[in-house]
Amino acid sequence: MLDERLCDTGVFENQIDLTKIRDNLADAIRKRNALVADDPNSADLPLLVAFFFDFFADHLVCYPRTFDPEVSGILTIKKDITRIEAFGRLSTDEQERRLRTGCMNNLPANSKDFILIRNKAARRRVPRTFQDVCFTERYDESI
Repeated sequence: MLDERLCDTGVFENQIDLTKIRDNLADAIRKRNALVADDPNSADLPLLVAFFFDFFADHLVCYPRTFDPEVSGILTIKKDITRIEAFGRLSTDEQERRLRTGCMNNLPANSKDFILIRNKAARRRVPRTFQDVCFTERYDESI
């Protein structure tokens, strides 16, 4: 932890169970297979599965970057990525002042952005035009 005031306050440990993610991906594959059986024209389309996690439980950071090849990628939404990054570049004193006063002047506006976790083993790739509107490299290549 970077906050010295939190040193020696104990150890926080949480077991992360990725079973639900795996189960939901398998369910999405079953649904895609049913769609392709009904409409063979959709067979070449990539399969993206969207997850919405609790604010404190974004388990995608722990999820492997290679998974079932039927899934092209996993999506989730994250709030204020550029604002948080800009805030992190401020000095500690400036951060504390802004948190105390609530002043967020000259920081990027609030936003919601797609985070795309590309499957490195995917049979059908996510189109570049879609990847370009998502945050990818900083998040899926860092693990």
